[in-house]
Amino acid sequence: MKHTAFTKRDGDAARDPTPGAPRVDAPGALDSGGVAGAGGGSRPEMITAGLILLLNAYRCRSCQHLANCIVSHCRSLRAHPDADPMLRQLAAHLETEWCPLAMPAPLRKNH
Repeated sequence: MKHTAFTKRDGDAARDPTPGAPRVDAPGALDSGGVAGAGGGSRPEMITAGLILLLNAYRCRSCQHLANCIVSHCRSLRAHPDADPMLRQLAAHLETEWCPLAMPAPLRKNH
């Protein structure tokens, strides 16, 4: 059998794929409270991954709660000290675009 980066080998389950990286299942890893990047906060890559999942979920089932989550992720990414400046700029743009969708229906303006 040819071994590639995607081939499962004996002992793979016991190995940490990225030594030193925070674990996704660690306490507080999914905690969205507090400031991103501060004491157990999420990495920009994790926030971006979550944002992409939320955008896809909204495409399948649009609701105000998902729009609020998208805006929240954009704010976290925009304010994250370790995020690339281009990623922060994109997050700021997305936040501006999604804020109207996150407002309650009576407050929305038709656009």
